[in-house]
Amino acid sequence: MATLVQPSPILLLSGLAMILIGLAPVIYWRRKHNTSWKIFGLGAIAWLSVTILEVVMDALISPALPSSLQGASALTSALALGLYVGLRTGFFETGFTLIWARRFRLIDASFNDAVSFGLGFACVGSLALGLNSILGILEILMNPAVMGTLPPSVQQALSAQYALGAAIIGPPIIDRISNMFIYCFAIVVVFMAMRVGRGLFFLAAIYASLADLMAQPLSLVASSTTLVGIYLLEVPYVILGLIGLLGLLRSRTDPVFMVEPAHKHRPHAR
Repeated sequence: MATLVQPSPILLLSGLAMILIGLAPVIYWRRKHNTSWKIFGLGAIAWLSVTILEVVMDALISPALPSSLQGASALTSALALGLYVGLRTGFFETGFTLIWARRFRLIDASFNDAVSFGLGFACVGSLALGLNSILGILEILMNPAVMGTLPPSVQQALSAQYALGAAIIGPPIIDRISNMFIYCFAIVVVFMAMRVGRGLFFLAAIYASLADLMAQPLSLVASSTTLVGIYLLEVPYVILGLIGLLGLLRSRTDPVFMVEPAHKHRPHAR
């Protein structure tokens, strides 16, 4: 049996960077625009709502998917799984944004408030992934025998990644930065949709779905155990993140946000 490669302590930097990526934009945006902490909190609650529902679906529905795709080609299976994961992600993220924004009467929210909601959403996700990364690596560093308790396929995949050393610190950071822009732009479009119509909501949902949808077919040619493959898997997120950044720059001057209502609704704690 091949010797398993243990993680280097330097890989802890990846988790620390993800935590920083989650916190720094929130602190910056709050200080610059003085938006309500409640709106950041509602974004975090929306993320928790999405995560809870996805965990339930992963327990009840997702395990049945591989068996239902038996006999299908690898490409067909990847496209089907990508469609399932992507649409689930997109419609849950935008759907819960719409639910919580309506529940707390944010229909007249400004562009800065909408971005604050998106940053709250992205922040809690980055914190959770960063802490999970740090704790997972610390557990193995303190008790190397833990690697041997994992399923063989997971052992080999982790060992191959750890063998790449510090070079694999980058992809999670790229992923979190890209997703921050994706989340924020999709959520801003949802806030716009509350004012101008449902069509924008579906565009936001489809946009938020695309990265996960594309990642599944891409995994057929990009291995998560090689350096090139690991970075290649981030390409859809980078492309959509750049679109999100450009979309945010355009949206901040959109006429939808230019008209300030006479009596602006603020989040309440009812």
